Amino acid sequence: MAQKSASSCDCRRTVGVRCGGMPLPENRAWISRMRGVFDATQGCGPRMRPKDVGKRMDAMFSHVTVGTNDMDRARCFYDAVLLTLGHRRFAEGHGHTGYGAPASAQMWILAPFNRQPASVGNGGHVAFLAPDRAAVDAFYAAALAHGGADEGPPGPRPQYHPGYYGAYVRDPDGNKIQAVCHRHEQARDGDREQRGTDR
Repeated sequence: MAQKSASSCDCRRTVGVRCGGMPLPENRAWISRMRGVFDATQGCGPRMRPKDVGKRMDAMFSHVTVGTNDMDRARCFYDAVLLTLGHRRFAEGHGHTGYGAPASAQMWILAPFNRQPASVGNGGHVAFLAPDRAAVDAFYAAALAHGGADEGPPGPRPQYHPGYYGAYVRDPDGNKIQAVCHRHEQARDGDREQRGTDR
């Protein structure tokens, strides 16, 4: 069996763009939503435009994605949950929904490109920064009120660092997500060390 060259890749499976940058027909609507943020016209896959991200070039991530088998249900969940952290839906279409802002880090909810059912990764999760501990509490409450499941209630987790305060949930598709505040805040009445973890 012939081996792929070091420069070859399977763009259909990964980002929905053929080598050379031509969008696959079924993904053109999604890619068009990303214009102004990604350069999907050069090379193999999207690239962040420096002029669009400005001082965010020191950040690690451009965007993260999770899969869903029910987009309407996922939108209802993430609209409510991410709003507690100040993030709103900025793009949507058949099979995709984006949260954040066009020129900043983003969270995308997608129907899998291979048209197979979305599945959950064991050992992975997405952690959202929260401005304070109250926002972590609100994130957790909104998640449970909109079909999410508990994976670790809000509370300090000093095994990570003294100021770590987080909460873990699963969305209606089973994806594990978290809100975390890294600020050192004075402990509040009722704050108790919790056991939910990053794994």
